[in-house]
Amino acid sequence: MPPLHRHHRALAAFAFSSAIAFASAARADTAAPDPAAVALFDQGRQLMTAGKVAEACPKFEDSLKITRSVGGLLNLADCYEKLGKTATAWASFRTAAGMAHDGKDAREKVAKERAAALEPKVPHLTVNVDDDPASPDRAVQRDGVPFPKEEWGIPMPVDPGPHKVDATAAGKTPFSETVELGPEGLEATVTVTALQPVPVVPVAPPPPPPAEKHGAPLSRRTLGVIVAGVGVAGLAFGAVAGLVALGDYHSAVNACASYPDHCSPDHSADGPNSLARTWATVSTVSFIAGGALATVGGVLFFTAPKASVTGLHLAPAVGPRTAGLSLGGAW
Repeated sequence: MPPLHRHHRALAAFAFSSAIAFASAARADTAAPDPAAVALFDQGRQLMTAGKVAEACPKFEDSLKITRSVGGLLNLADCYEKLGKTATAWASFRTAAGMAHDGKDAREKVAKERAAALEPKVPHLTVNVDDDPASPDRAVQRDGVPFPKEEWGIPMPVDPGPHKVDATAAGKTPFSETVELGPEGLEATVTVTALQPVPVVPVAPPPPPPAEKHGAPLSRRTLGVIVAGVGVAGLAFGAVAGLVALGDYHSAVNACASYPDHCSPDHSADGPNSLARTWATVSTVSFIAGGALATVGGVLFFTAPKASVTGLHLAPAVGPRTAGLSLGGAW
């Protein structure tokens, strides 16, 4: 018989044995097969025949959850192999071979041959874990699943594709590494190093409170206007004080015609005379201060640099024989 025909007959024989496998295994495990498990198995076979491999595998898995059987395992392993999950298929064929051996099932040979054919193609991943006494709570995971210490340092069969190894511990920087394994028996090694403490980020001190503001700074031009205005007010006040002094002088003269030469000390002209002298002094000081301030204000206004002035203050300046205004500030 030509080799191609022998190959077809072998596939047909395997398909036939798979079709009746569930019933054989069910008889070995239970008095009668579970109807739900049979229905799921049949759906899986139909999907496989239709080429819907990805949909067929879950049906076989669900069937095996209800009833374990050699035929169910063989079909599931064949489904995994077609999906490219060589490690999972290899493990399923080996499980089927062991179950067939225990039940003296002739399909043990088929399961062993299929497992042996896949074994050279199965990728292996070795995860070495360095000692880390500083992290007693360190947890290692492979593909999101806890990776037990008993499997550290041992080449473990894995399906082709990316595989991620993580390690975490409280207060330590996590470890993470991903490797890509091909479909033809490649090997890879990941070494989980000792975890390092999480870097301490210094906390910046709070900024100092903002300095108390004593008012917005004044421009020199604005200051010039204010100073000149005060000066003009001083001149006006000097003029008023001068008029008051002149009125008091006339009152003194009216009280004593010969004022101030021949008036007695207790004469009624003394009161107006004293007021006239006081107001005359105030008028003189106001004229001098007002004129000075008006001049300074004009100079500030017309020279007006870009700098600003802060802390402007205006206060009276009074001495034993003087009176005036004090203006201060800072540029």
